[in-house]
Formats: sequence, structure tokens, C-alpha cells
Amino acid sequence: SQQMVAEEACSFGQPLDLPIDEPLWPIREDQKPKVVSSVDEFLEIVQMQTHLDRVVVLRNGIGLLRQGDAAPEQLRQAAQSSRSVRDILGRLERSGSASF
Repeated sequence: SQQMVAEEACSFGQPLDLPIDEPLWPIREDQKPKVVSSVDEFLEIVQMQTHLDRVVVLRNGIGLLRQGDAAPEQLRQAAQSSRSVRDILGRLERSGSASF
């Protein structure tokens, strides 16, 4: 339908709602992220350990790694006022900033 096409255009072709039976991540205990608090611990994991099947989160990592200006300004603005990844993508699409 025309409404479905409009919704897909605003969500990069992704559904706006998950099916009821869709499992949410993490599905299994071993998929839970490893949260660390120090740069040394984070670097030890990503440089010296197998981490391809793991999610490693450095708490306050953007600040600790001094990456606050690493993302384009349009992306940072969209993220500041968004509650989800889909919300960020929708804001970028509406602002015409999706070209980067």
C-alpha cells in the first residue's frame, strides 16, 4: 500500500515494529555484553583476546577514548534527541543527512 511505501522510506526499509514472536537480543546468556570500566581492560580484550563473537562495551568509552568528535555532526545531533537506532535513522532520513 502507499502507506507501507511511505513507512519504508522513513525507516531505511526496516519494519517499524517487530513481530510478536521475534526474540529480542540478547537471546542467550553467552550473548550478553561484557561491560568494562577502564581503557586498559577494554584494550586488553580487543587487542589480545578473541572478541569476534562478543560484544564488549567500555562504559563512557566515547569520552575515555576521546572520540566525541569522531562521528559527523548530523549523526551526533540525531542521536542526542533519539531514543532508539530506528529513531536516529528516521531523523537522518527526514533531514536529508543520510548521504554519509
